[in-house]
Amino acid sequence: MTTSTGSTGVFGLAPPMPYWNRSLLTGRFQEQVDQAHKRMEGINKPEQDVRRKPDFSTGRPPGDKRTAEEIIKDNPILANLKRVKDANFSLAFELVGDWTEDNKDPNARADAAFNAARVLNYIDTSLSAEGKYRGDVHGNGVLEGFTSSGDARRGTPAGMWKDFTEQGYTALRDDHRLDSTQDGHVLRDGSNFEGILRKLHLSAPPINRTYGKDPRAGS
Repeated sequence: MTTSTGSTGVFGLAPPMPYWNRSLLTGRFQEQVDQAHKRMEGINKPEQDVRRKPDFSTGRPPGDKRTAEEIIKDNPILANLKRVKDANFSLAFELVGDWTEDNKDPNARADAAFNAARVLNYIDTSLSAEGKYRGDVHGNGVLEGFTSSGDARRGTPAGMWKDFTEQGYTALRDDHRLDSTQDGHVLRDGSNFEGILRKLHLSAPPINRTYGKDPRAGS
C-alpha cells in the first residue's frame, strides 16, 4: 500500500497516512460510493460530468475499464498539472489516490486518475467569483493561478485546487464559482499573467475576449 509520511505529531512522529484506495473502503463509505456510481450510469466519461459537485472519491464506476493512461489522455488537465512543481501532490494523493507511475497497482492508479480528473474538471469549469462564464480559460485543461514560485493565488483555479488538497472536498463550492479575492494580480476570469501553466498557452486567444458570455448559450 502506498503511503505518505503524514504530518509530525507532538512527539516528532506520526503514523503514515495511506493514500486513498477503494479497496480500503468499508461500511457506509462503500455504500456512498455505490450510490454515487448509480448516478453515473449511462454517462460517458463521468469524470467530465460537472453538473454535480464531487463530495468524495469514488473511483471508476462499474464497467469503466480504462487504464490510468487512458483517463489521463481523456483529461489533459492531469498531464498539465504534472508540469507544476508544487501542486501539493502528496496531500492530493491522500484524498484521491496516486495516479502517477509510482503507483504499481493498475486498478488503484486508474481509480485515482478518475478521482483527480473529476475534481480538476469541476474546478476548471468553475464560473468566476461574479458568476460569469470565464471565456477562453473556462474548461481549457489548465489550472490558472500558479505563480513562478509555486504559490497558488486565491480566486484562481489553482487556489481552489490548493484549498482542496488542504481542506478536502468541502473546499469545492456548491455554486460552482471561484472564490472572491482582492488580489490585484488575479483577473476577473480567475487567471493571472505570471502563472506557470499560463506561459504554456501564450498563443491562446486574448483571455478576456469572451468573458461573461457562454458561447454554448447562443446569441
